[in-house]
Amino acid sequence: MAWLVLPTQSQSSTVFTWAIDYSFVLSQSAAPAVGAAVTIHQQIPANFNTSNEVDLEGTGSSLALQKIRLSPTGSVFYIHQSPSLQPDTALVGLGLAGKPSFLWPVQPGAQLEIRPKSNTVYRIAFGPFKEGEVLDVNGAGHQSFAIDFHQTNHLKLVYGMGGSWDILP
Repeated sequence: MAWLVLPTQSQSSTVFTWAIDYSFVLSQSAAPAVGAAVTIHQQIPANFNTSNEVDLEGTGSSLALQKIRLSPTGSVFYIHQSPSLQPDTALVGLGLAGKPSFLWPVQPGAQLEIRPKSNTVYRIAFGPFKEGEVLDVNGAGHQSFAIDFHQTNHLKLVYGMGGSWDILP
């Protein structure tokens, strides 16, 4: 999914800056195809220290994230999905910097355990993307590169003529 999108052109520098603030997110639509954009219908602030657990409840188009609370495990976000949910009818997950970043299809009775700071791979790609768009970054001629955002919330990049990225200090 295209999380953070900025305009740029070859041989120019682009600075990506973001806040490390999480949110629980819900989209009332089924998993979209590559190229389609995801629309978020509900977003609730989430925090490892105060609010890292939430329930997804409801039926049909009246789904809602409810009962936000603090769990004993502070480095994990939890989403408990009601057994009455219809499978694959919506998307639920975690947002970062006010935008959806990790989404999964709804599954009745499932519990998502999301650890955004461990084993998360962010990628950068050059192309005509929109925020929230579902991507196949290595398909359709797009080449993507893994970026380590774990130690920073600021990254300066230059996209070269040959399709390569340079990370600048």
